[in-house]
Amino acid sequence: MKKLALILSAVLLLAQAVPAAENENSAPSGDITAAADAVTAAEGALASDTWTCPQCGTTGLDNAFCSECGAARPQESTAGFEGDGFSTPEEAVSAYVEAMNEGDVNAMASTFAIETYVDHLNARASMERMRSFVMLNYSSVPVIGPLSRSILIEQRRNEITKPIYNSYLFYATAGTDYESIGSGSTEPLPDEDSVAALLSVLEAAQPESWVGHISITKVCTPDDPLVSTYIPDASMIEQAASNMQKQLDVCGGDEYAELIAVLDVNGTLGAQFMECIRYGDKWYNWHAHGLIPNLLGLDYTANGLVVGIPGVDE
Repeated sequence: MKKLALILSAVLLLAQAVPAAENENSAPSGDITAAADAVTAAEGALASDTWTCPQCGTTGLDNAFCSECGAARPQESTAGFEGDGFSTPEEAVSAYVEAMNEGDVNAMASTFAIETYVDHLNARASMERMRSFVMLNYSSVPVIGPLSRSILIEQRRNEITKPIYNSYLFYATAGTDYESIGSGSTEPLPDEDSVAALLSVLEAAQPESWVGHISITKVCTPDDPLVSTYIPDASMIEQAASNMQKQLDVCGGDEYAELIAVLDVNGTLGAQFMECIRYGDKWYNWHAHGLIPNLLGLDYTANGLVVGIPGVDE
């Protein structure tokens, strides 16, 4: 669009210069020459506005996404929600937990790939993998300009922050008469007493008491005995890895890692599961609740966070 505006303005400049020269009954003026040069330069810029796909290497592309593999055209970097990325996946997970300890949701979200994630999404790969189009699956929507990119970035950020909210309610109501709320159920409140009772539970939400009292004991992989002990069939991890590779193709990532941060949560043993993704030389967090928590049968609304691990001495 910028280059189109450039050529239009140059043509306008030329149109203004020509009548002036004709009225003076003279040879082409410097204004005409300058305007013509501007048109030529703008035409060249517009013609050369092609790109090379960073994923499959196809050259000479002039569309919003690659005609061969469906990858989105790389966008200019702008300040946004995500941070600078990390040198290792361990650093990404640790940064997330540190932000959780500070009670800073924006900082927690910034450890994830957000703009980078959207800019590498492959809509064609997503559709081919799903063999359907679902409105909620924003990864099947190609980035074709600033509007679609902004919309998908908001969808990606919501994909990160909404589960944090869910996890808060999961643990705020855990062990109470209202713990079904933490799993997404609707709680009827027929009278003032029921409203007051629920408010008293939410006003004593234990996640708030964890702020400032969360520390990392170690960061490990799923083959650590603390995790693998609870997986009935080790081959399930391999199956999960195969599925993750297919997801990686949709996201345009270069590598992924499954990590678990073992935690001390206010004196209680806990863990934060995390899937991490690498783009180039930068690691980011990808999903908090991934395939390993599913294999372990953990509640999805807990967002990969476990506080209190059964059968393990604290």
